[in-house]
Amino acid sequence: MPGCPPDAPSARVPTEGPTGETEWQFTGLLEMLVCPVCKSAVTLLDDQSGLKCPSCRRVYPVRDDIPVMLPEEASIANE
Repeated sequence: MPGCPPDAPSARVPTEGPTGETEWQFTGLLEMLVCPVCKSAVTLLDDQSGLKCPSCRRVYPVRDDIPVMLPEEASIANE
């Protein structure tokens, strides 16, 4: 059974940036994420538990600092 190549990068857990943001937020990845349903830019909820689409009101969960951008995992916000 083949293993990983010796020069393969190791997996990393997101860390906090200089302003308390998680690494994926700090590196600008948040600006690249869009709703997979309507293609609108998503915004981070205040409690950092999810990413909300302002157009279709879907909220995609963030689990272990990883956004889950699957339509079947999203909930619809009331507001």
